[in-house]
Amino acid sequence: MMVSITPERYTYELIQRSGEFVVSILAEDQAEIANFCGSRSGRDVDKVSALGLKTRPGQAVKVPLLEDCLANVECRVAATHPAGDHVLFVGEVVGAPSPARTLPRC
Repeated sequence: MMVSITPERYTYELIQRSGEFVVSILAEDQAEIANFCGSRSGRDVDKVSALGLKTRPGQAVKVPLLEDCLANVECRVAATHPAGDHVLFVGEVVGAPSPARTLPRC
């Protein structure tokens, strides 16, 4: 799993410090969560508290998981690569628990 983050972001600092990250897959009806979290810095606001989100401890990493998303993918940083004004964090997937919500059938 790979994420691309600019070094100015608080998320970059947290990943650098912990060596771990979680990708939370949101449902279509959770767009407001993505919009809120993507437009505010964790340096300025506790996003979990502001949105009333429920979390639970990660099973394979120390990063908390979002309780009500489709799925959480737990990763440990395996490599970093500068990419212009961003850094690519390549994560080894170390945990992908069953979804908290029922996935739609294809």
